Amino acid sequence: MLPFKSVKIQGHDNVALVNSGCEQSVIRQDLIRRLGLQLQGPPQLVTMLNGHVGKCAGEALLQVTAEGQTIELKCLVAPHLVCGCSMILGMDAIIRLGGMVVSQSCDVSFMASTRVINVGVVENQQKLLMNQKETVVIDDKDFNAVFDGSKWTVSWKWLAKEPVLRNNCAEYRIAEDKRKTYELEVEQWINNGWLQPHNEKLHGKVTGVIPLMAAAQSNKPTKVRPVMDYSKELISYISNHPGCDVALCQDKLRNWRKLGDNACVLDLKKAYLQLHVHGDLHGFQAVNYKGKLYVMTRMGFGLNVAPKIMSVILQKVLALDEIVAKGTDHYVDDIFVNEAVVSAKRVRHHLSSFGLVTKEPVPLSDARVLGLRVTTNGAEVRWSRDKPLPAVGTKITKRELFSVCGKLTGHYPVAGWLRVSCSYMKRLANVVEWDSDIPNDVVGMLHETLKYIEEHDPVGGVWTVPGCDHGTVWCDASSIAIGVCIEVGDVVVEDVSWLRKENDGAHINVAELDAVVKGLNLAMKWNLKRLTVVTDSKSVYAWVQSVITDSHRPKVSGLCEMIVRRRLGLIAQLIDECEVEITIKLVNSSSNKADMLTRVRQKWLVNTTKVANVAVVDNAASYDDVRKTHDLHHFGIDRTLYIAEQRLGKRVSRKAVKNIVENCPACQRVDPAPMRWTKENLEVE
Repeated sequence: MLPFKSVKIQGHDNVALVNSGCEQSVIRQDLIRRLGLQLQGPPQLVTMLNGHVGKCAGEALLQVTAEGQTIELKCLVAPHLVCGCSMILGMDAIIRLGGMVVSQSCDVSFMASTRVINVGVVENQQKLLMNQKETVVIDDKDFNAVFDGSKWTVSWKWLAKEPVLRNNCAEYRIAEDKRKTYELEVEQWINNGWLQPHNEKLHGKVTGVIPLMAAAQSNKPTKVRPVMDYSKELISYISNHPGCDVALCQDKLRNWRKLGDNACVLDLKKAYLQLHVHGDLHGFQAVNYKGKLYVMTRMGFGLNVAPKIMSVILQKVLALDEIVAKGTDHYVDDIFVNEAVVSAKRVRHHLSSFGLVTKEPVPLSDARVLGLRVTTNGAEVRWSRDKPLPAVGTKITKRELFSVCGKLTGHYPVAGWLRVSCSYMKRLANVVEWDSDIPNDVVGMLHETLKYIEEHDPVGGVWTVPGCDHGTVWCDASSIAIGVCIEVGDVVVEDVSWLRKENDGAHINVAELDAVVKGLNLAMKWNLKRLTVVTDSKSVYAWVQSVITDSHRPKVSGLCEMIVRRRLGLIAQLIDECEVEITIKLVNSSSNKADMLTRVRQKWLVNTTKVANVAVVDNAASYDDVRKTHDLHHFGIDRTLYIAEQRLGKRVSRKAVKNIVENCPACQRVDPAPMRWTKENLEVE
């Protein structure tokens, strides 16, 4: 901001504020009335000095005299100006006056009023002033974005030709308790000029509208966001490759937790609404509100390419300042600032200079970071669940169960035994349709889980990950699941589990080896170079130890030999190419921290095949079909059961399979035989 300057407006003495950050000069509305000048042009919205959007009454043509030089200016007319000044002299006036010079005492003089004018200096000064806000252009395969010095204008790209809108549904049903808040938000959009009445000359012809709906935010129950349902008309026509440019939430959390506690979180203020949509696309953002046709001039919520547009623009702006780029990271519109490198004030100023306005910074000790609630417990910064536990009734559909399980585990870095429990309940509910009630047994499991979480919630942990390159990978597997947890500096920083296939025919040692491979893969995402792998399988310990020491060939035989050798080859390749130092340690199951990631309650496993309210008996395989399947291979009970279900596509009785194997003459000759003979008698029935 530059100092005040005495000027004459239409021959009357006044005080103006010189501001090189203002593109067009602005004059106060009451002064226009006193001078008897006429307003020209329609009212328009402009971004004011404080970053807020203000409404100007129009424009006025007037004469301004500064330091003996008189120029004619077309100025914006605003109801109020900062500091009570009569006028703001913007870049249009500064250039017309030949540029300006600022002395050490902050006095301003215009170049056109000096006796000796160095033409080169004037040209350089003008060039400097014009480039203070550079134009930024982004040409992506899915969209274009241009910053013209004051605002961002975006336009998405069509996959082929432009669609023709056919929808006439104005809005979806909105609950009465949300209606008032929803309408207040839409009215604010209209008042701010984001939602403008349709004008066919300006916005083009509209053939259909985008439906509006109200979306409540779970972390802000009182806030309702109007969302446009583009999926009904536009999404299938818009080019979108989100996986190429938008990072995974888990990856961002890993990076941010390694930056330490001296940080804060910045959030863009109404992020999508800060981006203008190109005028050629206004006709594709038409809405019908209270019987009147409007067009959305900003990027609306619900557009499939919107997160990518926001991410790429923010990434581009942050990269324009080397120090800001070094000390910040972002996920869509959430910005994580490492204040040990750059101050939040500097980041906010940098973003503001490129048309992006942020909210006040929130210290990490009391922030909500990508769905996690971060708090300070003494000298320790910890994260926990941000949202309350969901409430469920006595009847719940499969769709509701999956939603509840998603809220319980989400993308939390640590969830312990809860992951495998939720996955197991979802597996049992898969026997019904999406909108059908799940079995009563599963409802009981869910209520039991929610009650236990209230007292023993496994979701939570230490936020800051110690800065070291050594970690411990705890691995385990059971007949139900595979589990892995990563420990750095005696702190479990992340865990994960994968449910195994039903009636999985793979040997348990192969599953244990899979856990090691998955654990090493997860550890590499933390950039750990020295790893201690912990397992409770003696076979896996021996196999991996032989690979690490390269002392002898792993002793593997049987049908799984090539499967095991393939996985051991991956470990050897990881050690060679990624230069990872691995040691392996053998512990008993009770000491393995990954053991709880592979277990569910014992009583859940009893009679889970007789799921209530589900008629599966009619789909059972016949005894003869199962016997014919067994006779093809003469495998044992487990493998025969698995192969029969895969081949016949029906439920197979384990009792029937056991009876077939025990009475198979070929299987009786296998050593050891499945049946024992009477002592001192080699004959069997």
